[in-house]
Amino acid sequence: MKDETSEWIRYAEENLKAAKLLADGILYNPCLQNVQQAAEKAIKSIIVEKSIQFIKTHSISDLKNYLQSHNLMIDLSDEECEFLDTIYLPSKYALYLIILLRVKYVIRSFQLLKDCQVLLKFC
Repeated sequence: MKDETSEWIRYAEENLKAAKLLADGILYNPCLQNVQQAAEKAIKSIIVEKSIQFIKTHSISDLKNYLQSHNLMIDLSDEECEFLDTIYLPSKYALYLIILLRVKYVIRSFQLLKDCQVLLKFC
């Protein structure tokens, strides 16, 4: 494994650990941010490891589609990618915070924590 790949994985794992701690502390907005970041970094670690041209995006859907265009599949549904995409922008700006605090997002974030762990194992 490339050193750069290891770094991306390490950062993804840190985000995942932070998300778990934040969820336990009932700090859902930063928990969701870290879930999204863990998924993004895990996917980017695959791009780095496979020596594919790096793209600058925070969209999980775009990253998944980019991997697929290089015949690399990840175990995230389109629905899961779309959910993760809803987290990035709203979680950075307080105007949208109320949207993120809906119970379904919090419940879904716990499911995505598990999905991120699966992605990291793929690397």
